[in-house]
Amino acid sequence: MNRILGISFAIMGAAGSIAATAAPASAANVEVTPVAYEVEVTFDTIRFDNIEDCIGSSCAAEVYGFVSARWLHHDASAWPSGVIGGARKYLNYGGFNAGNGFDSWSTASGSEKRVVEDGTVYHFADTRMCSSDSSSYCISSDQKNNNKVILTVPPNSSIRMTVHATDYDIDSANEAVCNVNVGTEVLNAEQLRTLNTSGNGGSSLPEASCGTTYRIRTIGAVWPTL
Repeated sequence: MNRILGISFAIMGAAGSIAATAAPASAANVEVTPVAYEVEVTFDTIRFDNIEDCIGSSCAAEVYGFVSARWLHHDASAWPSGVIGGARKYLNYGGFNAGNGFDSWSTASGSEKRVVEDGTVYHFADTRMCSSDSSSYCISSDQKNNNKVILTVPPNSSIRMTVHATDYDIDSANEAVCNVNVGTEVLNAEQLRTLNTSGNGGSSLPEASCGTTYRIRTIGAVWPTL
């Protein structure tokens, strides 16, 4: 019995060559407003319950998977409607190759992460994660305190977060133990400018249930080039 929980983010971009800068000087009688906002999504914790893999009274799983944050635009008058941008981070570089054995949540990379259902709350900042644009490899080194993603979000967009974990088992098919999809309403410019909130989500699957927490806040503005 072996498994891994991988979690990932990869920034897919906002349109154009815009960058977060100070507000530009505006021309006479011309109001300059941000074209987008930089939003920080933090994946804080995950907890597992009702794990079906048990030896006696001890129930545990070795997990791999990903977390992702992305935005979806809803206003065709400004940006193409339905444009999606997002990012992923994987929990563990070694988690892409199930069967490497397992380590505890906070130990070195290269193997699956063992989780239990005794009420333990696991913090994403305490385990190694790497950035990725694919489900099969990292594009950066994996490290702790790497549980945030920055999105460049235009007004009239919603923000979506996903946490997915799969239980690796050497003797049978791998099965999902967490599949959380949560998000915001469509946010206008003022809502994006003042965005600072937290939330939680959960799922109940045949092999296990899970609960997660996250935070979202705006940390900057993206101004047009005049």
